[in-house]
Amino acid sequence: MMRNYRFPTGDINDIASIDHLRVRDRGIPLYNKVREAYGLSRVEKFSDISSNTIVQTRLNELYSNVDSIEALVGALAEDHLAGSNFGPLIHTSMREQVNFKKNKHMRTVYI
Repeated sequence: MMRNYRFPTGDINDIASIDHLRVRDRGIPLYNKVREAYGLSRVEKFSDISSNTIVQTRLNELYSNVDSIEALVGALAEDHLAGSNFGPLIHTSMREQVNFKKNKHMRTVYI
C-alpha cells in the first residue's frame, strides 16, 4: 500500500520513499537518538529491533551498525507490541501526541 499509493487524481506515488526523504529533509535524528529522546533504551544490535532474521539481514546490509539507522526505518522495522500494529517507538510517539491533545501540554522532547 505505501509503495503504490494511488491518489484520487490517479497518480501513483511511493509514500514510503517520500516519507523517508521527509525525515532526512527535516533533520530528524537517527533511530537510537530518537529512542533515547522518548525514554526508550538504545538498541545494541539488529536483533534488538526485530526478531525477524530477514529484517535483521536487510538492516545489516543497509547500515553499518545500529547507530546509523534512520529513525523512520528503525521504527517501521521494530517488532510490534502485543495487540498493536506498531513497535515501541511509534507507539510511544503516538501516545505522546494523544496525551498532548488530551492534556493540552506535552513534555518537551530534546533530541
